[in-house]
Amino acid sequence: MFSNLVNIFLIKHNDKSIVPGDNTVSFTGDAYDSATDYEVRIIEAIDSAGVSIDGEINIKSRTANGFIIEWTPFAGATTGSVKWTTARYSPKINFWT
Repeated sequence: MFSNLVNIFLIKHNDKSIVPGDNTVSFTGDAYDSATDYEVRIIEAIDSAGVSIDGEINIKSRTANGFIIEWTPFAGATTGSVKWTTARYSPKINFWT
């Protein structure tokens, strides 16, 4: 059942090391149908000291194959990491699902 939900909603997740500025996330496997087909959720965002940077990151743009995380640090942090997940807004169901 869980694997069917992953396929129907095309759920993806991963960790990404980031630096100040634009950070590109590219999907592996199947792409979404369009840039507006899915939602990006940031699960956790921390800098190298373990301090939350949720208020410092922004999803700058999306494509069917990935998205760009823009990080504008308030302090002097130079590296961080983001845990993210994406999923379709609406399920894509066909005969084989």
